[in-house]
Amino acid sequence: MRAKARVAIVGAGLGGTTLATLLQNNGYEARVYEQSPQFIKLGFGIDLSANAMRVMHKIGLEDRMPRRGLMPISRQNREWKTGRMMYDQPVTDWHGKYGPDLVMPRSDLQTALIAGLLPGTIEWGKQLVDLDDGGRLPRLYFADGSEAEADFVVGADGVSSRMREILLGPTPPDFSGVVAFRTAYPSARLGNLRVADSTKWWGEDRHFIIYYLTAARDLICVISGSKQDSWDMSVSSMPVTVDEVRDTYKGFHAEVQRVIDAAPEFSKWPLFVHDPLLLWSRGNVVLLGDACHPMRPHMGQGAAMAMEDAVMLTRCLNEESDLQRAFERYRFNRIDRTAAIQKESQKNTWMKYEMDPGWVYGYDVFAAPLRPLPKQKPGIEHAVR
Repeated sequence: MRAKARVAIVGAGLGGTTLATLLQNNGYEARVYEQSPQFIKLGFGIDLSANAMRVMHKIGLEDRMPRRGLMPISRQNREWKTGRMMYDQPVTDWHGKYGPDLVMPRSDLQTALIAGLLPGTIEWGKQLVDLDDGGRLPRLYFADGSEAEADFVVGADGVSSRMREILLGPTPPDFSGVVAFRTAYPSARLGNLRVADSTKWWGEDRHFIIYYLTAARDLICVISGSKQDSWDMSVSSMPVTVDEVRDTYKGFHAEVQRVIDAAPEFSKWPLFVHDPLLLWSRGNVVLLGDACHPMRPHMGQGAAMAMEDAVMLTRCLNEESDLQRAFERYRFNRIDRTAAIQKESQKNTWMKYEMDPGWVYGYDVFAAPLRPLPKQKPGIEHAVR
């Protein structure tokens, strides 16, 4: 792809800002359009596994990240009622084998990514309404009446992607039948209780995860998963009472009860799923991250997959002079891995018992062989088109 191509990225999440950094580092003119009116500290904690940390390191952002993140020394998996240890992950051994992982507030990571961009890269308050890719160059139309033009457009706008809808028609994600209760609060509220760096309490049909967000262990985060029959798809999350969480996790170990009792509030979030898409691009438009492969959070790999996508897309753009071939090659080199992690996340058994995580944590998207597109038979269109 020619240098200095103008790229419009829709969505200033972790995938979009990682891609913008990579493209700017490689000579592209990247601009990000975000519907939020300003930077808002969204989300709770994020666990950057070794494969994601490898991306942060190689794009030069690791040193910009706040030093208050925690490198866990303990990741426990315990039975919901008795507290029996099911699997205590050997994280210190993994650090030497695969590289470090880091737990931190999601807003800290987002701040570091934004700080690595050229000034003025992100335009806030730009809610995408429509996109016209029928002319010489794609043109974006926003709710505030403004327009933008670019050589190509990347949809990094998440699980409810407007870009995916424009590209493929209405393809909303499905409610998985699982909701997550979430909260974060100062660990001082726990009194004299000191929990492990990270513990997943495994129930028969639900789980409860407790972990620290900072090296000082002064901030606790909770995320759970439990079944629910339905969800209003027009609602992204809702506040819930502590009593509802208590009722949902009645009978769980006393440590879980104390963590629930200490929480000032909870919110409830739906977990969405989507079958792997056969099409990730059309014309001068391509998708990235949750926009093309949303997955349950049970492996903690959603952000990592978006970051890996950003690297692979940049590699393919640099390798191919034809834009559509670059997009096709990007999907061809990502679909197997993202589909496998989607499938594994769906099962919600990751690290429940002893297993080798090397296929996930040991992967280096910068060094992975860049497979060429398979040769097409005469008269047969390539599957990704």
